[in-house]
Amino acid sequence: MFCRVVMFLLMLFVSGLVHAQVCPPGRVDSAKLGQQLTQAGRQFDQFHPDDPDESGPPVDPDIIYRASAIGGKALVPALRGISKPWMAPDSVPGAAQVSLAKLGVEEAKQQLIEEFEAIEKPLGTAARTWWAPRKLARVGNDWSVSIMMNYFVGHSGETAGRVSHGDYREEPALNGVIRELNGIIRDPPASFGIESPEAISQWTAWWAKYKSGSVVWSLHDMNLQDPQLQCLARKIDWGFPDAIIDLATIDGRQAIPLLKYLAEVGDKREPVAPFDSVRGHAQTALAIVGEKEQFNAIVHELDTLRFTDAVAKLRVIGGARAVATLVHGFDSPIFLADRPDYTADKAHIEGIVYDHDEAIASALTKIVVSPPDASGSPKSKGKWIDWWNRNKETAQFVQRPIYE
Repeated sequence: MFCRVVMFLLMLFVSGLVHAQVCPPGRVDSAKLGQQLTQAGRQFDQFHPDDPDESGPPVDPDIIYRASAIGGKALVPALRGISKPWMAPDSVPGAAQVSLAKLGVEEAKQQLIEEFEAIEKPLGTAARTWWAPRKLARVGNDWSVSIMMNYFVGHSGETAGRVSHGDYREEPALNGVIRELNGIIRDPPASFGIESPEAISQWTAWWAKYKSGSVVWSLHDMNLQDPQLQCLARKIDWGFPDAIIDLATIDGRQAIPLLKYLAEVGDKREPVAPFDSVRGHAQTALAIVGEKEQFNAIVHELDTLRFTDAVAKLRVIGGARAVATLVHGFDSPIFLADRPDYTADKAHIEGIVYDHDEAIASALTKIVVSPPDASGSPKSKGKWIDWWNRNKETAQFVQRPIYE
């Protein structure tokens, strides 16, 4: 009974931590954030993966990253108290170490270099730090990029340790480096893998050209006056893209220059980026503040095979525009018009249409205050179409939350 009570209290603690880590409208309470870090470190030490029922829930490492983003260098003493080297970035000690390195602490930076060098150990050995590129990517500055790219250039021509995958060969460490770099580089090469000598050459040439300057995207130079918006910008820099949506919700007009900047970072091979990317979040935020071109691009995406991504964006946008777009999407005459090979495939098109309508119906139940049907079933589309035709002028919509 006692263990259950302790576990319940720990769960309440974790829930309270997440709620307490939103960007405040005024002064940051660094002392409280430091206490949260210390308590998270204690809870991590008490958690035993082999006996989770008796030791309480594991600590979300994002608690460490969020607190560090909000509090900055004032939290260095608390972070030092819970940081440990040679631990994964999704552990509390590993997250604290990464946070210290991002805040410029030299000891933590040196530790990350030593861990990264261990990726050269033979595959399958316990000491091989496969997560080291993730740590450096989480630091996400030009220092960490230089470490990864210098390693890439120095090892890209080697064959030792490579693993065959049929028609191509890849070095897992190198692939991990490039995968992580893609998320933090402002304008990466067109090739996003290293499956061919040409792709490796593109990355090598890119680094030779740009290594003397800054290659990462960053919001440090954005002129935001409001303390809450400044905090949200820091959270974006620290890997929390939902803060991009918050910028549009709280003060979209002031944030437009920042949003337009973020809408041009990363992979630009497609005009509309996936929602789970920084660029996709920024494009959605621009649609929220009234950028018609961005909203129309999402509307078009709803009629493509990327409809689930479009639905996710429209759910975040919310309001009458989003509901009208989703309801009209049920029976869109141009759904998959760009893919006649799919519309002609009678064996599979019905399943695709079912998934399309189900995604729309489910999203509508989350946007409308009093939905005519809360099942989220594709069979409810008739009810939704009829309801919207009768209630479009008086319908009420769920207010968009503040995520970060």
